[in-house]
Amino acid sequence: MSRIRAFLHTAALPTTVVLVGLALSAIGAWQLQDHNQAEAQAVFQRTVQRTAREITHRFHLPLYGLNGIRGLYAASRQVESAEFRAYTEARDMALEFPGVRGLAFAQHVQHPQLDAFIAAQRADQAPSFTVWSLSHAVQDDLYVVRFIAPALGNSAALGLDLGSEPVRRAAVQQAVDSGQATLSGVVTLVQERLQGPGVHLEA
Repeated sequence: MSRIRAFLHTAALPTTVVLVGLALSAIGAWQLQDHNQAEAQAVFQRTVQRTAREITHRFHLPLYGLNGIRGLYAASRQVESAEFRAYTEARDMALEFPGVRGLAFAQHVQHPQLDAFIAAQRADQAPSFTVWSLSHAVQDDLYVVRFIAPALGNSAALGLDLGSEPVRRAAVQQAVDSGQATLSGVVTLVQERLQGPGVHLEA
């Protein structure tokens, strides 16, 4: 009987070792999965933070260009097309403002002064200058794109009344009222061949 008992005891030992080994393997696998999930979450959080910083940086870069245009107007009694063009050509837009389609200046024009405004633009090296709208509604005032650069690829936006479309007008008006840079909602860029979506940054 003692030999039988010894045999059963000895035979049970490998089984116990295997079961314990399986249990330890399961715990190890769970801990590894938990570690991998934690690491993946940390990587995701770092990616989100890096992306958020990059987006914020990208939206701040154009402000340097817009503030430069403000300085141009502050230093000149009347900015003409040649001055605006000289300023924008002095900037490396692709390098300084990646992702920006163009820099523009929109002038606030009361409707009774519209004809005189158009005549002044045509006399300033823009003989075919025309004001156009995105709706048929007649507003008391307009925000007309007077200059835009680079001209290549952006000429379709010249003369556009930003105030003729609600999303654009809301952004312009908020920037005017607050004195702070304002990002518009998503709009369809009129200068895009495929009429792609974009946004306006008003300052």
